[in-house]
Amino acid sequence: MLDARHIEIQQMESTVASISKSASLFEVSVPDYKQLRQCRREICQLKELWDMIGMVTSSIHAWEATPWRNINVEAMELECKQFVRLIRALDKEVRAWEAFTGLETTVLNTLTSLRAVAELQNPAIRERHWRQLMQATGVSFTVDEGTTLAHLLQLQLHHFEDEVQGIVDKAVKEMGMEKILKELQTTWVGMEFQYEPHPRTGMPLLRCDEDLIEVLEDNQVQLQNLMMSKYIAFFLEEVSGWQKKLSTADAVISIWFDVQRTWSHLESIFIGSEDIRAQLPQDSKRFEGIDIDFKELAYDAQKTPNVVEATNKSGLYEKLEDIQSRLHLCEKALTEYLDTKRLAFPRFYFLSSSDLLDILSNGTAPQQVQRHLSKLFDNMAKMQFQLDASGKPTKISLGMYSKEEEYVAFSEPCDCSGQVGNGEVLLLSSVCAHIQMASAFRMALVTSPTSNPEFLLQVEVWLTHVLAHMKATVRREMTEGVTACEEKPREHWLFDYPAQVFSKPGLRGPHPLLALFLGDLCHLPGVALTCTQIWWTTEVGMAFARLEEGYENAMKDYYKKQVAQLKTLISMLIGQLSKGDRQKIMTICTIDVHARDVVAKMIAQKVDSAQAFLWLSQLRHRWDDEAKHCFANICDAQFLYSYEYLGNTPRLVITPLTD
Repeated sequence: MLDARHIEIQQMESTVASISKSASLFEVSVPDYKQLRQCRREICQLKELWDMIGMVTSSIHAWEATPWRNINVEAMELECKQFVRLIRALDKEVRAWEAFTGLETTVLNTLTSLRAVAELQNPAIRERHWRQLMQATGVSFTVDEGTTLAHLLQLQLHHFEDEVQGIVDKAVKEMGMEKILKELQTTWVGMEFQYEPHPRTGMPLLRCDEDLIEVLEDNQVQLQNLMMSKYIAFFLEEVSGWQKKLSTADAVISIWFDVQRTWSHLESIFIGSEDIRAQLPQDSKRFEGIDIDFKELAYDAQKTPNVVEATNKSGLYEKLEDIQSRLHLCEKALTEYLDTKRLAFPRFYFLSSSDLLDILSNGTAPQQVQRHLSKLFDNMAKMQFQLDASGKPTKISLGMYSKEEEYVAFSEPCDCSGQVGNGEVLLLSSVCAHIQMASAFRMALVTSPTSNPEFLLQVEVWLTHVLAHMKATVRREMTEGVTACEEKPREHWLFDYPAQVFSKPGLRGPHPLLALFLGDLCHLPGVALTCTQIWWTTEVGMAFARLEEGYENAMKDYYKKQVAQLKTLISMLIGQLSKGDRQKIMTICTIDVHARDVVAKMIAQKVDSAQAFLWLSQLRHRWDDEAKHCFANICDAQFLYSYEYLGNTPRLVITPLTD
């Protein structure tokens, strides 16, 4: 029609041209024919517009036949944008026409729909998302291989741009969840327990796999994050299922390791130790039942290597809980039993339960217990045992070694067999009268079942013997040392006795609270040398007596004697000495320097009375000839020496802060 009208206008224009030519011959004025020019302009604009409409329509129709999975949205979008530019390049007068408005709207809607189609091509889109799209648009269709762009354009996606974007965003998030769940499935399908044999029984024990625990914790965190997502709805059941499985696996693995650890600890005690079985028959019987049940679970679990399957068996957690509760009863009984042993020999309080159990299980073998002596005594590392005719060590101890390998023979051989009678209990009480241990030992004898012959062969009995012999030996050596100090030159006398005889015990070593349990109140802070301190106290007292008699230089003369003694010791250090003797002399030098400084201070302050506070505030040792005991005095306090063997150890320099 536009072409026909175009021809008509051309004919009119030809007629106008002919008329104008004739009129010019006759010099006649010709009308302007504005309407004809207007028609020419409008017909051209209209032709251009409809040509554009035809081009756009044909392109869109061609696209509509394209299968939707093969749609090249990017190319179509570029072409649509080109259409928009061409449309907007048309004459402004055209823009008021409905055809122009319709064309522009069609192109813009197609462009918007193509963007939506591009979103829908996301691989995250599933069948459920198409159903949600149909529900949003109100148009039903089936997405298959025959679906084309025309079917999608029928949805008028340009009206549902936000809905499409929301569905696609949801699909992308759900695809992320789907990926996590697939990885979870792959991980736990191949996750298996690793086992190792129990050293004593060969039973399969669950191996602590750090990687498994780490993966389990990470996956639980991942599932918790998924549960907090607003897109969880579709996967809620699956995620909840995995949460339950992994939570159960975590709980079972945790309690399994706890039960396994406790069982492994108690198995060697209640099954492998006849001493404990004899002392705790009911709990040993209870543990035998636990042993059967736990082994049954362990062997059954080994048949199902997969972690999730093995841990999610019905009733497994409840069975482990029951075993755990029964193990706690056995542990409680064992703890109470160990407490009775600690009551009988309080130094056991300074041992861990495992060390104490090791001692009890080897109680009749003193050579095996020796490795724990340094934990029970301040500085006793091992003992010397008497040999029988075949050269094998017996249970008779002849002496003790310090950690520095100093050897001190016992005053009498010590019986370490563990046998003790009522008479020996009284003897031990007499020897250890100044400590609380004897009453605790008697209490243990009274409260323990006398019908059990094993009680007469228990470790706390012979350790009590060792303690008594140690104290008796140190006391004997000190008695002889104090007496011999008057009879021999100091530089000769100090080599005749162990370093302990010269030293005052201090709170040193691994048991700073030992005095609390044993009543060793003499273990005062500071460092001194017992015999040297005894004679230092005696000689200072003699100097004070001479001052009272009127000899004014008595204290100064004693100071000169101290300096001479120090010079003698220093000259001895320069010579050839064994390692032990050198340590003895260095220790004496350390204390002698302090003693010299105290005397120098009293001289400087002109102290002339033994009742002066400067002297009374010093730690002073004295030997009681009647009681045959050493006492330590400071101000008006007096403490009995404890006779703990300390060996030949170095002493710290005494400063005003440690004095």
